[in-house]
Amino acid sequence: MPVFLPSIDQLILVIFIFTCSQLIYASIGFGSGMFAISLLGLFFGQLEVFVPLFVLVCFPTELFICIKDRKHFSFKKNYLYILLTIPFIILGSYLLTVIPSKWPLVFLGFVVFILAIYFLAYENKITWRFKSKSWQVLFGALSGLMGSLYGIGGPPLIIYLKGLKLTKREFRAMCVSVFFAMSIIRLPAFFGMGLLTHDIIKAWFFILPFSLLGVYIGHSLHKKLSEKRFKRMTSMILLINGLLLIVKNLS
Repeated sequence: MPVFLPSIDQLILVIFIFTCSQLIYASIGFGSGMFAISLLGLFFGQLEVFVPLFVLVCFPTELFICIKDRKHFSFKKNYLYILLTIPFIILGSYLLTVIPSKWPLVFLGFVVFILAIYFLAYENKITWRFKSKSWQVLFGALSGLMGSLYGIGGPPLIIYLKGLKLTKREFRAMCVSVFFAMSIIRLPAFFGMGLLTHDIIKAWFFILPFSLLGVYIGHSLHKKLSEKRFKRMTSMILLINGLLLIVKNLS
């Protein structure tokens, strides 16, 4: 048993949370971090333990989807977004060892919440698009910093992708490809800073079979979703993410 999970009840709860998070991840391409990290933080705290563990659990999911959806992702169009995450991933990994301020997350939660309502009501009528490279710079930096520091790099990326009007396969492929690139940077950074411990790797082996089951169920669900329902689902998850950010950091 991992030291930070001394009882079988705690291990079962963690396995359940991670399995559900990978189901969400495989079905829509994001939302797993907000779900898992929020619940794990609520029940256990120790974000310096669970954020690296979460990244490790997500790695096989990301590898599977990147291979499966490789034809739906264009690196040429999105390379700047991915490259800009790298320095901010390293910065976030360093800041993870320090207690971060909650107020930037509260502000972000309100922004995400308002935008999610807008997407739910007017997504089909949206005319603006983030075609300028400067948008990739801004959102790439935010995704890298928040993904490494809080394990929730999704909201900035989702807001950016919503403005690109992608199909559900393109949307998921873009999401997961960005997160996969971030994981490739984060895992060595966590290891180098002593955050990816032997105990965390041991916990990962306990969780892995169940998380893969979540991936299988999530991928099957993704194939059955219509484009319209997929868009509404991504907007709803974004709305929940915003609410969780606000409630978690004000409570």
